[in-house]
This record gives sequence, structure tokens and C-alpha cells, in this order.
Amino acid sequence: MPARSAPTRPTISAKAAPSDAAARRQKDNAAAAARIIAAARRLFVKHGFDSVSMRQIASAAKYTPGALYVHFQDKRDLIFAMLKQDFEAFDAGMADAFNIADPVERLRLMGRGYVRFALEHPHHYKLMFMTEPPEDFAAQSERLSQGSNCPHANSDREGYNACRMTVAECIQQGRFAPGLTDLEKVTQATWGCVHGVASLFITHGQMPWARFTDPLGAAFTAIDIHLAGQTRGARVPTPSHDGGPRVQVGGDAEQHRSGPERQGSHPPP
Repeated sequence: MPARSAPTRPTISAKAAPSDAAARRQKDNAAAAARIIAAARRLFVKHGFDSVSMRQIASAAKYTPGALYVHFQDKRDLIFAMLKQDFEAFDAGMADAFNIADPVERLRLMGRGYVRFALEHPHHYKLMFMTEPPEDFAAQSERLSQGSNCPHANSDREGYNACRMTVAECIQQGRFAPGLTDLEKVTQATWGCVHGVASLFITHGQMPWARFTDPLGAAFTAIDIHLAGQTRGARVPTPSHDGGPRVQVGGDAEQHRSGPERQGSHPPP
């Protein structure tokens, strides 16, 4: 009878365990950083950037102060990381608009994406566009954006440039009224339109006398009115706009008003 060979045991790769451990460690670090950023965002919205210390952030995130410095060099580094996340989400929300060939319609969809982001993420929006930055933050942003440490330091300026470039295209194509030729003024007025209606709802959306029953619909109407005025009498007329998808009271827009963020909770970072 032939001798029975010993059963072959499965071999364990020496590299498999460290790889799995590294993946778990990376996942845990990412979760910890997200938790810290979420805690910092809540404190920054309430108290402002300069009034919040790393020790306060650590307490809110339920970490020791030393643990924060494992993930972030200092508070400024944390702020950069937080705003980088926020502006990446902001840019993603307007990705479809950037593919529109007609510059007037591109502006319309960019405005809608801007307001939609603001209403869906009011805490993010407050820090991005309604909170005074830390002292010397602009100068630091300019310096760091020139290197590789913080490639998205000027994402807010890049977002402004997207609007500015589209406005320039409208002016060059004769799509705006003859008097609207000052690129900076027209760009800032366009930005002011969407920022105004977004910030008004975020800060006064719960006031009973305002009756904000359909904030998204009101914002879309403001954008349409603004563009109608900008394009009236243009050398190259803009085809009539049907107003796009209708926003029903009690639908998406109403969810923006009564969703969890409007009740005081905070979105994930």
C-alpha cells in the first residue's frame, strides 16, 4: 500500500499580513482625521476660526491633544485639509455644468449647482463663503499653493475663476447687454446673485415672516431673472428659457428646509 503523503498546508505570504495591517491602519487614520475635521467644523461655525484652539477640537472629537498632531501639523494645516474636502465636494456638484457648451446656460447651471450645494451643506458653506478666514490665511494660502504641500489652497479662487471665465466667454460672444463689458464687475454681480439668495436662506430661513417655503425654487428664479437682465438687448440673443425642471413645494426644496441639517445636526465631512 503506497505511503500516504502528508497533507499540504496552505502557505501564508509574509507580505500579506503587513499589507492587510497597513490597509486597516490607513482606514483607521482616515476615519480619525474625518472625525477631527467634523468636530473642528462645528466649532469653527459657532466660534470662528481664530477663537478655537486645537485643545478644544481634541476635546470635541474625544481625542487627546497630542493625537491631533498625528494627523495635522497645526490648526492651519487642519483648516486647509477641511476646506480642501469642502471645495472638492463643491466642484463635484458643478461638474455637469462645466460640460455645457453655451456659456449663458453654463452660468445658469453653475448658479443652480452653487445654490444647491449651499442649501444641502449649510455648515460647509458658512465656513467657505460666510466666515472671515484666519489672520494671514490669504497670504499663507498664496504661498502654499505655489508648492506641493497644499495644491488646493486656492480652490475658492479657482471656483471664482470658473465663473469669471464663463462670464468672459459671454462678453466675447456678445451674449450680454452692450453695457455689460466690465469683466470683474459682471463676474462679482453674478456671484453676488447666487451667494445672496443662498446666504439669506441659511441665516434667515427659519424666520416665519419670510415664508421660505421653496428656497431652491426661489434661488432658481433669482438666477433666471438675473440672466434675463444680463442678456436683454444682447447682440446675440439667448434662446427663451423654459425655467428648467420645476421645483415643487414639499419636494426636494422642502427637504432642504426640513432636513436634518436645518434641525441643528451636522453633515459628514
